[in-house]
Amino acid sequence: MRKQIDYVDGLFTDEFIQEVATKYHTNLFEYGNVSNNPNDAIFWSSRRLNDNSPIADCWHQKKILDVISDYYKFKTFKVDNQNIYINGQTYELDGSMHIDSGHRTDPDAHMTILYMVNWQHEGIQGFETNMGIVPFEPGRVVIFNSIMSHRGLSTESVNNLRMTLTWKSCEIVLDKTSPLVL
Repeated sequence: MRKQIDYVDGLFTDEFIQEVATKYHTNLFEYGNVSNNPNDAIFWSSRRLNDNSPIADCWHQKKILDVISDYYKFKTFKVDNQNIYINGQTYELDGSMHIDSGHRTDPDAHMTILYMVNWQHEGIQGFETNMGIVPFEPGRVVIFNSIMSHRGLSTESVNNLRMTLTWKSCEIVLDKTSPLVL
């Protein structure tokens, strides 16, 4: 059995967090993504860096995932490259409550992981689940069951984009000593 949600700070240095924020701030973003159904709030997302290379191939993304994998003691990890992207929420554009996984019969089948990207984060709200709100902190990692209802919250600043690097609906096998194992 696993925890339904967990978050951790302090896995990355301030210098690395700032480097990642600078790198991803110039990504190629697209407007028009929705969470699960066509009536959901429309938001920004990015699957490509400014040189048009996929985020899935980015050294920073791989380094972040390696650190997360070591901390949470993943034995195996599998995600479709199309499920590695950055969500972007703008001023007063809260996401819609949704789930990420279609595996509703196996509650431990998939996990979603978020890395909170922004370095300058004043006015940026966090991440909401049916269990409460996780405040936004630069470099914070949030991992949760993909069938947990959730949404990204907007920014209170008109000139800021809230960014979370996302690994959606991942198949993860955990070591029995993982902090996620109950």
